[in-house]
Amino acid sequence: MGKRFVQPDGRAHGVVFGLRRADGRWLMVRRAKGCSLPGKIAFPGGGVEAGESHEEAIVREAREELGIEVRPLRPVWQTRFGQFTLFGWLAEWIDGELWPAPGEVEEILWLNREEAMGLEDGLATNGDFIAALELAATI
Repeated sequence: MGKRFVQPDGRAHGVVFGLRRADGRWLMVRRAKGCSLPGKIAFPGGGVEAGESHEEAIVREAREELGIEVRPLRPVWQTRFGQFTLFGWLAEWIDGELWPAPGEVEEILWLNREEAMGLEDGLATNGDFIAALELAATI
């Protein structure tokens, strides 16, 4: 993350968002070779630019990576590592047709918790975020 992502707290911030289908599966992506964490299964999202709200970053990332319009509903999770803080949000899909952006998303996946946790190429944080999403989705 470059300087454009550094926030007033001196840390770089990122956002990920969870969209759930009626069958209980979560939208996840395999990251493209040209981006950070290539080939990893993760939730869609990205860096929060300086002066941008989390909600604005989620809407922008959904458009850029997936071609869809989403509505961020509420923050449900966060984690910190190094000088980076990642915020996880529950969101809803409001319009558009999914298409993976070349150079960012190699594959679009719909996975339930067990499937996501069973992947050796999934990010270690996926399980904690899914647990937070599932709790938030029942409220």
